[in-house]
Amino acid sequence: MTFFSDAVFAITITLLIWRRFARSRRCRSSHTVFGI
Repeated sequence: MTFFSDAVFAITITLLIWRRFARSRRCRSSHTVFGI
């Protein structure tokens, strides 16, 4: 279960960073690609 929790943690951090990056870039196309 450690690997699963680590994977979820990594994905969560990636999403947080990506959302902040996309917000700063204001890139609508990347939003539709990832469905965020």
